[in-house]
Amino acid sequence: MKTIEFYNEHADSFNQQYLSQSAETVHGSWMDKYLPVSGQVLDVGAGIGRDAKWLAELGFDVIAVEPALGLRQHGQLLTDKLSVYWLDDILPELTQTYQLQTKFDLILLSAVWMHIPSS
Repeated sequence: MKTIEFYNEHADSFNQQYLSQSAETVHGSWMDKYLPVSGQVLDVGAGIGRDAKWLAELGFDVIAVEPALGLRQHGQLLTDKLSVYWLDDILPELTQTYQLQTKFDLILLSAVWMHIPSS
């Protein structure tokens, strides 16, 4: 929970930082090989929505999962009027996401794993 509080407190700074690089630059190493032509994408740890916006603009329907309200609010503004549905959910359970009972064509977890405590 301290991590979420940190992201909430620094959401404006993270917004600027994340938008300083394009999604294409960040994900260029895999997108040509693994990005499906169409479908539904789950973006876990969607942050301020940079990747969700990019994917929605490519024609995907995106479920963006972000537990930090400050980041999620930036993301909701950035993806307004795009095919992006935002969820307040958290790893490892992803309870809200699981309840959707949806299959995804791509699941994106970018800069997320380091926030999951080891057991």
